[in-house]
Amino acid sequence: ACPARARAMRALAADAEKDPEGALPASRRVASLGDDGGESSAEVSTRALRVLEQKARVVVFGSSTGWLVFYAALVFGARSVGYELLEGRVATANETARECVFSSERESEKNTSSVSDLFAFSCSDALFAPLGENAKVVVLTSQCWDEALKTRVASRLASHLTIGALVVDYGDSLKRERAFGEPVAVVEAPTSWNEKQKFYVFQKKQ
Repeated sequence: ACPARARAMRALAADAEKDPEGALPASRRVASLGDDGGESSAEVSTRALRVLEQKARVVVFGSSTGWLVFYAALVFGARSVGYELLEGRVATANETARECVFSSERESEKNTSSVSDLFAFSCSDALFAPLGENAKVVVLTSQCWDEALKTRVASRLASHLTIGALVVDYGDSLKRERAFGEPVAVVEAPTSWNEKQKFYVFQKKQ
């Protein structure tokens, strides 16, 4: 439904495949779950976050319990970093990763890179989270954001994203920014609150 987004996600997946170490080797992240006296899972997660923030990736502002981040990694094979203000939601996302991803890899005794190398979460403000040239796709979960926050985030994206970067949002307020203009696509998809939720896809033009 959106060729630009499809191309971007394929490119991110290809880039991740060329860099098999991802954030950290899967075996290293899984090992942190044990009682071997090594780094804690929090320390390993933080280190993984810092590595991923330097690589081509999807960025989710308002990542909640992590489902959009997991979606990018599991469905597309793309690196993805989620930023969320509420600590409890970040904790839930990390717990889901430990229980459903890292633990399954530990049980299968994988020692190669895998989906767990592709994502990380941070309790951070969208107004300060890293962007830069490697933020190729940004997802805004702005459904409940106030207008002041939408305006500040839009201004930051206009200033800090590189030309060609995509932004996916629940609303169309980004069109007020000259750097984006009208959306390149509008896609409908079911959500828990709307069977025909519209998603607006913007591309940085200048």
